Amino acid sequence: MRALFKFARSQFVFAAVIGLMAAHAVAQETPRNEIIRQLRSAAGLPPVGKADSAQTRRDLELNDGQGGTDTPLPATFGAIQFENNSDQLKGSAMTTIALIAEALQSPEFASIRFAVIGHANSVGDPQRNLVLSQRRATAVVAALVARGALARQLRPEGRGQSEPIPGTAGPEAANRRVEFWRIQN
Repeated sequence: MRALFKFARSQFVFAAVIGLMAAHAVAQETPRNEIIRQLRSAAGLPPVGKADSAQTRRDLELNDGQGGTDTPLPATFGAIQFENNSDQLKGSAMTTIALIAEALQSPEFASIRFAVIGHANSVGDPQRNLVLSQRRATAVVAALVARGALARQLRPEGRGQSEPIPGTAGPEAANRRVEFWRIQN
């Protein structure tokens, strides 16, 4: 009986470990899939598979249910953050940068070019924020290229504090962002 109990317990532990590994694999795929979904939307490409997420359904509704888009929405990755008053990317941004670079190297994005647009909040001098947003966009492009993305696919631009997110106050952190917009070839 004791041997049977040990065997059952070892099988339970084995199943639990396999379950954790599977959950970890799904968790690892989620950011990659979200990045690809956002880049596809920004590029005006149709969503992959059926509309199974609220965001994908919203994207389809905004584009009359069609596969591609006439006016793509930008891809904005909140995980791309910088040190305060700096163009130095935070370490936490590097996972997202690596996933974006990997996605840009895939065949579906090979012929698509993106403007990488840096924005700033309204704290500080507008001219300084314009220069800082340009430096931040350039830092993102440099990090993507260092991880294998093609420089010819990316054009950094700075917009400063001139385009806050509608409905937000200018100094909000959400306005310190980097967006990816498709450049028509």
